[in-house]
Amino acid sequence: MISIAVALGLIAGAAAAQTPVYFAAPGHALTVRAATGGEPIGALAPGAAPLEATGFDASGAWARIGFGERDGWVAADALTPANVDPAPYADAPLGLVCAGVGPFWALRFTADGVAQERPGEAPTLETPSASAVAQGAARWPLALRLGSQIAVLRPQACRDGMSDRTDAWTLDLITPGEDALALRSGCCRLPVAP
Repeated sequence: MISIAVALGLIAGAAAAQTPVYFAAPGHALTVRAATGGEPIGALAPGAAPLEATGFDASGAWARIGFGERDGWVAADALTPANVDPAPYADAPLGLVCAGVGPFWALRFTADGVAQERPGEAPTLETPSASAVAQGAARWPLALRLGSQIAVLRPQACRDGMSDRTDAWTLDLITPGEDALALRSGCCRLPVAP
């Protein structure tokens, strides 16, 4: 069985990562643009939250958010800071959804534990049996033992290669095999509620 310390050692380079910043849209529809000050591509519903800011332009006037399967830009001064509750068993955002491909898998951070989904299989729910952060790191990366697997979560911009969207979190899922460890990586986001 792989230890959490070994898992953290396998996933390096994120010790200085900052937790994403979350916002709520104003009480009216907010235009989302293709680029800073560019063409409109849609609008956020009034009060939509939580919006993960995955970047800001050099002036700080525009925030990059995920909008559907692409990135969008919104006026930063229209946003209100929003709090995101942590999961009761780890310092990870409650409701965070992580997904990877080849083969497809998904993890959902629910109030009862981490739900794992794979095509053709019934979802399983694991309550993390242990968690740890990298030695010397402020809060990240975070490793969670999920049965025989280790999930390593860190706030790091992530693109899944299937869309043009930047997500705020990266998760590596380490699974022991007969002769070696399998490492799968995926991107994570908090679903936006209107």
